[in-house]
Amino acid sequence: MKRETVIVPPGLPGRYAFPRLTSSSIFLAVILTLMSGTEAIINLDLPIPAVEVVNEGILHGGTICPNIGASGQGAGAQYFFALTAVLPDPGLTSPFELVQGIPSDTNTAEVRAVVPPGLNYEVESRYELTITVVDLNDAPAGTVSGTLTVDVTDDPERPYFTNLPSQCSIGESVTVPDTFKLVTAMDDDSPPTEISFSIAGTNPFGAPFQIGNVIYSPGDAVAEIQNAPYPGFDYETQFNDLYELYIAVSDGTLAMTSTLTVSIFDENEPVRITNLPDTTSVSENIVGNFFQVEWDDEDIFDAGTPTFSISTVPSNGPFSVDVSGNIQMVTPGLDYLSNNHWTVNVYIEDPDGLTDSGQLQVQVIDVNMGPEIINMPAGITVQVGEFSSAGSDIFNVEAFDEDADEYFCALFTNPSDGNFAINSSSNVIYVVDEPTLDFETTSSYTLTVTCHDNVDSGLPRDLTVEVVNENENPEIRNLPATVTVPEDAVNMSPIFVADGYDVDGDKLNYVIAVSPAHGLAKFFVANTASNDAQISIVDNPGFDFESTTQYTVTLSASDGALTATGTLNVDIVDIEEPPRFLNNNQEVMLDEEQATGTLVSVDWSVIDVDDPLNSLVYDMIGGTYTPYFRFIGGSNPKLKIARTMDYEDNFPVPFNVLFSVTDPAGGRDYLSLDVYLLDINDNSPVFSQSQYIGSVYEMETYGFSVLHVSASDDDVADTVTYDISPTSPFFAADPQSGDVTVKQAIDRETVGDVIHFTMIASDNRSPPSTRTANVQVIVVDINDNAPKFQKDFWNWEIRYDATAGSYVKSVTATDADSSINGAITYKMYLVNLDFAIDKDGKVYTERDLRPSHQYTLVCNAHDNGNPVQVSHVTMIRIDTYIPWFVLVDVYIGTNLNDLTSTRRQELIEALNSIYQPWFFRISSVRSMSDQNPPTRRLLQEVVIVEMYALTNNNTEYQSNVTAAKEFVYYSDLVSAMTIHSDGTPSDILSVPAFDDFPVIRVEPTYGKDDINWWLDTKEGIATICVIILLSLLVFSYLVYLCFRKRQSWQRLLKRCCHQCDCKKTTGRLRSLCKKQEKVENKKDIPQVTLPVAWEGKAVKRPMTIPSDTLPPTNEGTFELRYGNRPHYTMLGSATYLNNQSKDNAPDLQPPNQERLSSGSTMSDPRTRSAARSWLQSDQSINRGLSSRGNSETWSASDATVKLNQMHGPYRLSSPDRLGVPVRQVGINTPEDDTKSSSGHQPLHAKERQSRSHSGYSARQRIDESPTAVEARSPNTVAYGIETSNAAGNDRVNGSGYRMRSWRKQ
Repeated sequence: MKRETVIVPPGLPGRYAFPRLTSSSIFLAVILTLMSGTEAIINLDLPIPAVEVVNEGILHGGTICPNIGASGQGAGAQYFFALTAVLPDPGLTSPFELVQGIPSDTNTAEVRAVVPPGLNYEVESRYELTITVVDLNDAPAGTVSGTLTVDVTDDPERPYFTNLPSQCSIGESVTVPDTFKLVTAMDDDSPPTEISFSIAGTNPFGAPFQIGNVIYSPGDAVAEIQNAPYPGFDYETQFNDLYELYIAVSDGTLAMTSTLTVSIFDENEPVRITNLPDTTSVSENIVGNFFQVEWDDEDIFDAGTPTFSISTVPSNGPFSVDVSGNIQMVTPGLDYLSNNHWTVNVYIEDPDGLTDSGQLQVQVIDVNMGPEIINMPAGITVQVGEFSSAGSDIFNVEAFDEDADEYFCALFTNPSDGNFAINSSSNVIYVVDEPTLDFETTSSYTLTVTCHDNVDSGLPRDLTVEVVNENENPEIRNLPATVTVPEDAVNMSPIFVADGYDVDGDKLNYVIAVSPAHGLAKFFVANTASNDAQISIVDNPGFDFESTTQYTVTLSASDGALTATGTLNVDIVDIEEPPRFLNNNQEVMLDEEQATGTLVSVDWSVIDVDDPLNSLVYDMIGGTYTPYFRFIGGSNPKLKIARTMDYEDNFPVPFNVLFSVTDPAGGRDYLSLDVYLLDINDNSPVFSQSQYIGSVYEMETYGFSVLHVSASDDDVADTVTYDISPTSPFFAADPQSGDVTVKQAIDRETVGDVIHFTMIASDNRSPPSTRTANVQVIVVDINDNAPKFQKDFWNWEIRYDATAGSYVKSVTATDADSSINGAITYKMYLVNLDFAIDKDGKVYTERDLRPSHQYTLVCNAHDNGNPVQVSHVTMIRIDTYIPWFVLVDVYIGTNLNDLTSTRRQELIEALNSIYQPWFFRISSVRSMSDQNPPTRRLLQEVVIVEMYALTNNNTEYQSNVTAAKEFVYYSDLVSAMTIHSDGTPSDILSVPAFDDFPVIRVEPTYGKDDINWWLDTKEGIATICVIILLSLLVFSYLVYLCFRKRQSWQRLLKRCCHQCDCKKTTGRLRSLCKKQEKVENKKDIPQVTLPVAWEGKAVKRPMTIPSDTLPPTNEGTFELRYGNRPHYTMLGSATYLNNQSKDNAPDLQPPNQERLSSGSTMSDPRTRSAARSWLQSDQSINRGLSSRGNSETWSASDATVKLNQMHGPYRLSSPDRLGVPVRQVGINTPEDDTKSSSGHQPLHAKERQSRSHSGYSARQRIDESPTAVEARSPNTVAYGIETSNAAGNDRVNGSGYRMRSWRKQ
């Protein structure tokens, strides 16, 4: 061993853990030693070999190598030990320390483990430690060092996390499984592929997280921690924004759990459109706003005002949206025929760029539109020459009516000089018959054309007509014409004024020609100041109707260059001439419901050449409709309404009224007036019912028909449309049919059982007339909600001695549905034999309970709807308590009826607030008659509240469901709540919180004298029953032994002598035992070949059966037994199959010893020596069949295999007797048929039996004075053979002998 020198300072304390010595200090010590010239004589005592094997899991301070000593320096030495080197070098922190006592000549040291850093088999499996010893009293003696090898063995290590516990966060808006944390685990013993991850639990319970993919690499395993897809997170509404995940990692054998804390952080959520999708119906002629987009921002702090945009399907629809979300109709507007349905996609975006969208379905309502002129764009112009002839077409108006109605067009001119007209049939604008176009007067005209159908007119369009300056012919615009002149006319008078016109403004000259020619003298023409020609008759023209009835006057007008002519026919009228209406066919338009006395406009102009006009008589000719009018005659006739006319009375369109005018001579003319009665909006629509009632199932789909409303309007031409006011978010009305349909799904639990709204019926007038009706829609419940428990975890207690069927408490759940859909039935989710729950949620005990035991129940609830909805499970923890250990009675001065459940809870809260952290519970409440009213008593009754308390409320939380529930002992409760042994409450129970519960007295529910463990507990009663039963069994056994057949006392004594050492007995029993022992020692040994039965009584079963103990019979059955006295376990019985005769039986002579001769006794030293040598020499007796103990037995198959392996061939003959406790041993022969309790036939004195063994027969008298051979050896099995005496009923072998074996105690 290499010796080194080191210097160590003196005066060290008694217990040390020294660091290793540095190389420089050792080198210095060596130099000092060499300088001193002294040979080191210290001996370092290390284990031999100096190798210590230690498990890597050794704890801090665990001993690695004890009793390191030193010697060689004598009694005055002060040995000091140091750990000077560790290889390989562990660095600054060594996993070893050297601990020793006070330096002395007997000082010893030991190497201990330092944790941390501890030992790690995977890092280093062997260390070399250099231990140095020095004598502090003899420095020149130097130092001695030795090497200690430490072999580290592997200890199965659990996998571990490298980055847990840890914290992380995840946004609230995640909706799909998203990996937000990678958890890394390693296992120093197992490959990473054997590592598995799981979430062992969460706080709060049921947090939505899961393990994702696991990625394996050569060194570790990485698991993805993800959020579960359901139910997700909502920072604004969820109860908890912090979760604890208990992540477990396992290698299949060992596991580890660590905590991952996950926080949910708020994210800017997109604004949400709240009233889309929706459907609205609008008229095709609507303009401006028609829908308001409503929105909501779920964030706690809004990001700001959002912006809106839209798109349409089809694209480029006539819609826009303003900054407030109003959707507007813009040019060109809607057209029902081109597209009667639009989809408006509305987009909303907050300042952070988050968006939402929704669809508005716009249903276009057809509205009658007037015809639209399609070929008159703005600014259109046509030119017309001044000389345009009458009737010249200047423009063909083209119009289109979307409703395919017939239409006509009307023309308005500016200036309105009548030069242009429009043909109502062809819609052609033309120059009138007598145009007055004059460029110098009017150079252009604006013609406004409007087209009409039977109801509405289209938009007017303007046509500009430019007059082209031309030299035009003069015109006589009112010729040809015809006038009448009575034949008796005598005075010169004008008969006709010809309307001469020259657009150039030239002066016209007129001349006439008359046919017949003689008539030229009867007429003349003269220019008028207005450039017209006045044709007159001369005085006394001398007309004669009978000779000439007509003259033709041809008038010529000349501007000097061009001439225009016209013909005037002058008819000579035979007098007398009747008056004539200038317009004898007229039409008039009258609105219905006009007031009586309203003047009707009629042109009453009349011509009468014979009579003064004031002499004419006007009259209304009676007819069907004349009663509706009142006619006022005279020179100025008037027509007024005499009776109100209703269009709905079915007047003809038109109806006719006839008038006449009569001169004095009776001449008469007639005027026909066609009256058009016009319908006005004098009737509002009327609903068929004042209130409509319908029903709809909640969550019904879009478009489902709920009910139908109808309204009528007496105005014949009116069309009724329907709408809901205000707009309903759930229903829409078809404007034409009145069908009310579902617009969006309805949740009854949100809106209620009934929805009310108002229906409006409108006609198509402007402004429209309306009428309303109330609508009530009953929302029919469907089973769309599952029951929900009020709590996920219930924490109860109950007396352990509660009888089966006792009520514990109730769980409650709610269901938002109604009627049968909301009727809840409770049941156990997991079968529980101790408790039951009825359909109403009441929990009962099913059987007797164990004291101080925790029961866990899991139940759920379902409703009775269709389909059935099932709740999540809820957990119930029920703990039993021993009532006389925890219950106290609190006497409260109140009425039992006043102590309601609410008041009881207030009492508990008051106690909890005072006696923190105790947690009080009420076991029962009962009333009692008040014998001694205390001064604090407030009421006339006293209520006894039986209470107990828990040490804390930790078990109220599901996360602590496995935590032990600790009850406050009743004496502690009484001590805390009273100030005197008579139960006077402490002053703390007089605070205002107890004004409503005046505490009178507090005392234990069960007094000390009331509790008798033997009689009041189930355990005590059971113990008493067991004691009585054992006593009866012992007594019965003793009686059985005392009266069993003959010589029972002797047999009992013999049994005791065999089972007991006489030296250990005393008194009378010892003397009897010694006497019996002498009798047995005097028995003779018969000279017969003895079959042997084998019985092992070693502590362990023999591995083999000694061949010397095999039965010599050719086919005797023997038993294999094993066990300690007095009870043995029979391993089985087997039959020896070597069909050999008894004479050829194997010799049972103990090896290397003389055969036991006839008459040998144990008093013979040679016999004793031979038996002792045989028993001691056979090692097989002391070997065990197994090391599993005395109580095990072989099975039938095992026994057969063992026997065949040992000495075969054998077969099991009675495997049914395996494991049967027996007391005696012997051999059965096949002839035995009457068995004792141990399976053998007892033989009595002087009884002869014949036994047959494969042809060998022997009759053997059983001697009355049997002798015994006895071989005893300490701590070994002894064998002996003896005959049965006259009174013996022990089992015997086939030769009349019995086999005894025993073990020295």
